[in-house]
Amino acid sequence: MIGDNYLIGQVVYSIQESPDDEQYHYAQRMFVRRFREEGRKEISVNICEDETVEIYVPTWFEPEDTKRFLDENGRAILDERAMRLDEDRIKHSNAKPLTYDSKLPFLGESLPIQIISSDDVREVFIQDNAIHMKADLDDAGIHATLLKLCRNMAYEYLKPNA
Repeated sequence: MIGDNYLIGQVVYSIQESPDDEQYHYAQRMFVRRFREEGRKEISVNICEDETVEIYVPTWFEPEDTKRFLDENGRAILDERAMRLDEDRIKHSNAKPLTYDSKLPFLGESLPIQIISSDDVREVFIQDNAIHMKADLDDAGIHATLLKLCRNMAYEYLKPNA
């Protein structure tokens, strides 16, 4: 493989029809890494887990040829990428819903949930190896509260010391 790989930010334009018969123009950005390989006779497209696209081309393939290829096939590549991302999302969405009986993964440990008394003004905190949060939250609420706890802890760690 020749060391001629570089990043191309390619915008692929498309027209989408809406349910009310209006057409919307929109653009999606696709980051493409191009690799030129000795002895390659045809183009190969690889969609990576990080949503980037790798294109392997013959050594005689010029950058203009890559742009033309992406202009002609970009929509199909984006559709394939979206389909794979949907499959991954479905595969990973089989997690059990969070309840107050769940043990929440937090910094490498599984911590139980404790319900905060109604007179406490805090929404979420950690104390005595347990995550304390308000009562009457559903799965999405528990998840959002846990994310809020992580954001607050990250802010406390990363905020400027002024």
